[in-house]
Amino acid sequence: AFGQCRHSTHLCQEPCIGAVGPLFDDCVFIENTSYQMGGGAFVYFAMATFVDCDFLDNTATGYAGIGGGGVVVDDQSEVLLERCEIAENAAVTGDGGGVYCHYYAELEIHDSFIFGNEAQSGNGGGVRVGGQSTADCIGCSFAENIATEGGGVYIMGSSTQTLINSILWQNAATSGNGPQIAIRGAGSTLNVDFCDVDGDLGNVYDPDWANVNWVSAIDVDPLFVDQAQGNLHLQAESECIDAGDQSQTASVFDIDREARLYNEVDIGADERGPMVCEPHFIDYATGGTVTFHLDAGSGGANRMFLIAGSSSGISGFQWGSLWIPLVWDWYTDYTISGAVPGFVGFLDGNGKATVDLDIPTMVGSSLIGTDFNHAFVYLLPGQGAVWVSNACTFELDLY
Repeated sequence: AFGQCRHSTHLCQEPCIGAVGPLFDDCVFIENTSYQMGGGAFVYFAMATFVDCDFLDNTATGYAGIGGGGVVVDDQSEVLLERCEIAENAAVTGDGGGVYCHYYAELEIHDSFIFGNEAQSGNGGGVRVGGQSTADCIGCSFAENIATEGGGVYIMGSSTQTLINSILWQNAATSGNGPQIAIRGAGSTLNVDFCDVDGDLGNVYDPDWANVNWVSAIDVDPLFVDQAQGNLHLQAESECIDAGDQSQTASVFDIDREARLYNEVDIGADERGPMVCEPHFIDYATGGTVTFHLDAGSGGANRMFLIAGSSSGISGFQWGSLWIPLVWDWYTDYTISGAVPGFVGFLDGNGKATVDLDIPTMVGSSLIGTDFNHAFVYLLPGQGAVWVSNACTFELDLY
């Protein structure tokens, strides 16, 4: 069963039981209630991929210990959640306020926010994995999830949970056992590498001497932009910036569809780069405006900037001494908008600028489904381009 849908060519109500590999793209599962399990989505003996989806304020009353307020992944299912927001979901009884994973299932969560979920009388506020299942969370941010045990993550039943390049911050356990992570059963395994964990290993509850491989972690305030409101983007001063492991990233994009690789990869779902664009989706039928926020820092004060675009990707090309994080193609900003002032301009005294790209309605049917990628450089007189930003991406499609 699936909940309400927004902006998608894929029906969120499409039944998943027994399906083979359905894709749910840019869906919102919001304010749904299941009187058993899986408030937002229930995947049973199936494969499913959720990309750019939100699971918000869903509730599962619970059945036989199963909760899964946001998502249930059960019975040998294989599920990928990529660039998703799983927030404010609740399991009234049973485990897994955000996500419940059980019985030889395989769960991957990449570049996602997991915030404010609650297992009200069970375990695993953010994610619960059990029944000899495996769960990998790569480039994720957990905050303010709550449960009896394992406020952020709960592992049991000879299952394996791997956390890489992820943040677990100010999650809570009402019993006091494992506010960030709880692991039960000697056959269960926890792998942690390049993470930021509130309280470090001291906030991991492991009464059964399970297999805990604590390879690399820091314990510093990640400095989220507005944690109280679920905004888990990083402030510019965060020590999570450039503190991750580039070799273990799962995607070329962060939660905002901005390029993951700028300097070194950041810990958490957000890659803090000097170029940010919003929104990340534009409706072909109605058009809209994409706003680029540029921030080159004090070194770019009053410098001339140039924004470059590509419709082919972000693998990059060499421009003089600079590596530009875009594929070289014949795309220009004029392709989708006509003449747009501001793509050459000057940064202010703080090295910042804001530029709007206006996209008309039904600009060209051949562009439907196209990702447009942009980066900016600043230039010095007589030297040309001397500095380059990250890339950011938006998609033009039918919604």
